[in-house]
Parts: sequence; structure tokens; C-alpha cells
Amino acid sequence: ANQSLSALLFKQRPGDTLTAPTNLFYEAVKVGLAQPDGYGRGNLAKFMLNNLTWTHVQTLAPNIVEAAKEPPPADRMFGQDFPIYAIKTLAKYNVAEGIPLAVRIADKYLLYGGLGNISGEALDVLSSSYRGSAKEALPALYTMKSWAPGNRQIKDTIDAIQTHPGPALVH
Repeated sequence: ANQSLSALLFKQRPGDTLTAPTNLFYEAVKVGLAQPDGYGRGNLAKFMLNNLTWTHVQTLAPNIVEAAKEPPPADRMFGQDFPIYAIKTLAKYNVAEGIPLAVRIADKYLLYGGLGNISGEALDVLSSSYRGSAKEALPALYTMKSWAPGNRQIKDTIDAIQTHPGPALVH
């Protein structure tokens, strides 16, 4: 039932959800982010990236980060893209909290190939969105590079962070 409601609110009728009174809108998104199953959270993935404004992200950032830190306890395969969309949503507005989240996701899935290229997408956000503003990620990236010395994307991410200026970050 929860996943059906989540699909209705965030995939099938996103316009209606966005025009709901603010207090109801934020509560609906927070409840959606706290769904214990991957399918329920997964319904918010593209909704967040495509619809949340800077004002929304300011209010919901702690909930977005918390929901993306760990896979949901149930039905994990359906929410595999949720963490990437969470990171991309934070990066869209240069939210600093997206950097450690991207590092965490890249590190968590680096050596596990069963969920697509989650690590690669997290590294891509660091190298293409945050760039030089993600210098705090370098120690973790050097450690990842030692585990996977042949991984070109880790090297490219390190190079991008070291050589390209990044945006001003907000918290």
C-alpha cells in the first residue's frame, strides 16, 4: 500500500503533489523518504531531481541525506537508483552535504557490481558537479584508488577535484 501511494504522489501525479499546501507537501516527501522498501523510496528518485526547488531542498536536505545513506531494509533492488538521484539533487544546488554522501555511496558499491554503476555515477557527480569544492573527498578517493588501482574513473575524479575549480557550496 505504501509503495502504491508513493507511486501515485511522486510518479503518476507529481503536479498535484507539488501544488499541495506546503506543510502537507513536506510531510508527504518526508514520509516517502522514510519508506522502508526500495520501491517506495525509488518513486521519489526522479521527482526529487526534476521537481524540488532550492527552497524545497533546503527544508528536506537532512531527510534526503538520511534516506540515501543506506539501502532500505526491504525490497532493495527497486530503489537502487535512489541514492544517485539524491546526490544529483543535492549537487544541483551545490549542497555541501552531497559530497560525503557521494563518497559514501561510491565507497560502498565500488567493489560490488550487482547494482549497476552506482559507484561510477557517484564519482561522476563529484568530478562534474562539485569538482574542486570536493577536496575533502580526496583522502577517501586515494583509499578507493588503492583498492581498485585500475579504476580509471577514480583517477579521473581525483584529477578533476585537484585541477578544476568548483562551485561555492551551501549548507
